[in-house]
Amino acid sequence: IISCIAFLSASAHALENDTFTESEKVGFAFYGFAGTEPKFDTWIKNQTYYQTAKPSAKNHILYEDNIRLGKGFQSFNPEYDYISFETPARAHIPAPDARMEFLNKFNKIPIKIELPRILEIPGSQETYFPYEIGNTWIALIPDNFQEFLTIYMDEEDYYNFSTELGITYDTPHTRVMIEYIMRATNADSERPFPVGSKELWLVMAEVGGIKIRNPHNNYQVWDYESSWYIPKTRQNLMNLYRQ
Repeated sequence: IISCIAFLSASAHALENDTFTESEKVGFAFYGFAGTEPKFDTWIKNQTYYQTAKPSAKNHILYEDNIRLGKGFQSFNPEYDYISFETPARAHIPAPDARMEFLNKFNKIPIKIELPRILEIPGSQETYFPYEIGNTWIALIPDNFQEFLTIYMDEEDYYNFSTELGITYDTPHTRVMIEYIMRATNADSERPFPVGSKELWLVMAEVGGIKIRNPHNNYQVWDYESSWYIPKTRQNLMNLYRQ
């Protein structure tokens, strides 16, 4: 396991804009922890926009994207540059009697989140999210992810959640969009892990934020922030203060 001291950029500054895909950020994290420079040509040539470009434009695309990715890699900071995974999901609501019992005992209502598909590392219960960058597959493994498949709302949060989503008294479940926001913590660059026909390089992560949105209008109906999570708006203010 390679620790984060291998990063080429050790400053507190993060990426200056949002022009990087989640796969690119996972790639920055992996190669940063490994202490090696990525082969950006491979990243670029694997993209549809490059493959479908006119032959006369491809050299320009390679030049411009190498600059963009190089700057991104140099400034990427895993402490502040979070990786997001967003997916449709189903939120399971306890029956009315159970809701009241949970509120009376714990002042919270548990909502179980059902994702469309859970991928697990064979031989363990570790959930992973796969990202392809270039010709390389990287598995992002959030620590204790099963704990984040049940969320807990107080009575006010549940009222706002159910009102926005049109949940009635006895609704058993509802569709939502859920976003998990994670920071990469370390990586295993010694050897890839075989999963089926793929070889996955592993990047470990922590969940710092969860956002649940109405799938019909993208309105946020609930969120969670860990003690270390810093929203982008607050990061921008911090950077202005440092300047």
